[in-house]
Amino acid sequence: MLRQIKVQGFNSIRIPFSLEALESSTTSGIDFGGGRNAALQGKTPQQVMDIIIDEAGAQGLMVILDNHSLADDGFPEESLEEIQNLINAEDTDLFDVLEYVAFAKQPISRIERVMATRPELQQARAPNRLTSFTSCWIDTSHQVSTNSTPTNFRCCCS
Repeated sequence: MLRQIKVQGFNSIRIPFSLEALESSTTSGIDFGGGRNAALQGKTPQQVMDIIIDEAGAQGLMVILDNHSLADDGFPEESLEEIQNLINAEDTDLFDVLEYVAFAKQPISRIERVMATRPELQQARAPNRLTSFTSCWIDTSHQVSTNSTPTNFRCCCS
């Protein structure tokens, strides 16, 4: 499947996981019928994840690891949202709250993060249409977040 993803022109995959699953000794939800996924049979979830990451690298795909389920690791999302409110960080991502809890790192707003990475996005070797779309989205997001009136919503679709 990773080869198919690469052939279709994608350059990355997202792997959702939970800490509970990684600590498990057995996997579930993998189709082994007809010899499919034989290399994964009998492996722990951590081993399966390692195999997939290694193969993605061999195919030239980047991997985004997504700790998708906070509840499984004993820290419910509601608790993070309460902390988010307590530290006046409602306009940040929950990842920022985790960094605050773990490392006392001051959260930054979503728009600050976007504006900080804007030069990287603009310098990326992306097709002109994608670069135009990204710049428009950033400008529009910034205008909305600062309560100013966006000048041109149509630029994203042109």
